[in-house]
Amino acid sequence: MIVFNCFLHAVRDESKLPSGSPSRAVTLVLMMTNQCILKTERKEQMTREQKYPETDTFHYHNENPHNRITGDCTYRAIARATGVPYDQVVRDGAELHIKTGFPVDTDQGIEKIMALYGWKKHPQPRKADRTKYTGKEFCKQIAVKKCRYFAKMANHAVAIVDGKVNDIWDSTDKTIGTYWTEE
Repeated sequence: MIVFNCFLHAVRDESKLPSGSPSRAVTLVLMMTNQCILKTERKEQMTREQKYPETDTFHYHNENPHNRITGDCTYRAIARATGVPYDQVVRDGAELHIKTGFPVDTDQGIEKIMALYGWKKHPQPRKADRTKYTGKEFCKQIAVKKCRYFAKMANHAVAIVDGKVNDIWDSTDKTIGTYWTEE
C-alpha cells in the first residue's frame, strides 16, 4: 500500500517533467519507491526482547508495571528478586527515604530496604586469584538454580533468578558487587 501511494505520487510528479524523458520518470518512481521502503524499514524497529535475546545467563524482564524503560533499576531488581510488588517497593523506599534521608538507589538505602525485607548482605565475591566475577560468571559458578539474588553492579542493580540476570538489557558483562539473598 505504501509503495503504491508512492508510485501514484511519482506519476503525478512525472507530469512536471519535460516530455520524452521516460528514463527520468522511471528513475523518479524508483527513488520514491526506495524512500517508502526505507521509511517502512525504519518503523519496524526491533523490540527490546529481540535486541537482548535470552541466553544461558540472561533473561529479559521489565518489572516496571508500566513497562517503562527508565532509570529505576534498583526498584525493578528489588521487586523481581524479593517478589514484593514494584509499587510496594517504591512506597517502602519512599518511607525509608523520609525516615533516614537515604534514597533507595544509594548503598545505605539498599541496605535499609533489603534488611526491611529480611534479606542478608554478602560481600563482593572474588575468585581464587582475587579477580571479580562478571554477571555471567556469577550465574554460572555461584548462583544456585531456584534461588533469587539481588546484586549491585557498577552504577546498576539486577535481580538474578534461576541462575539468570533478569534485566531490561544484557548487563551480564558488568562486575558483580555486593549481593543479597533471602535469609
